[in-house]
Amino acid sequence: MEQAIATLDRIHPLPAVLSNHLRTLLKKKTYLKREHLLHEGQTCKNIWFIEKGIVGCFYEKSDKMLCSWFMKELDVVTSVTSFFQQFPSPEDIIALDDTMTWTITYAQLEQVYAGFPEFNYHGRVLTQHYYILAELRMRAFHNQPPLVKYQYLLEHFPEIPQRVSVKDMAKFIGMHPDVLSRVRGKI
Repeated sequence: MEQAIATLDRIHPLPAVLSNHLRTLLKKKTYLKREHLLHEGQTCKNIWFIEKGIVGCFYEKSDKMLCSWFMKELDVVTSVTSFFQQFPSPEDIIALDDTMTWTITYAQLEQVYAGFPEFNYHGRVLTQHYYILAELRMRAFHNQPPLVKYQYLLEHFPEIPQRVSVKDMAKFIGMHPDVLSRVRGKI
């Protein structure tokens, strides 16, 4: 929990009363490798701070399972459209390793925003950060061959290919796992 509080405090110092309030709300939740944090069709009621582990976001398109992102330690994770609109999720969020998180519910987060208006700044900074990451990922991957996508990951997020299975990495970059294995062997 202290890593989550420290991450928020680095964005902007948290008043002691807010920091203590967050400590009462954040709940520890652990997931085993391949366990779902969220299933497609469920409404996402939580936002997670990853203290240890790595998760991926998976969705189905044209009868293929694809991956849209990976998040790891010190990242904040949610199903964006489901959480913020409180609609059923179009995706699964799955632990790709044994994962320990701290979670807060949608209702609790809204209560914190209402009770501590200064916390809206933290929410805005985090939203901007992840929006920028999503746009950079989209620009880097749009209409690019899988090898270019993989090289981008190696250059900008080298820990991800080391921690994610070839099968899940292939779903992310749009390459058959056997081809990805050969590519990895050459690099």
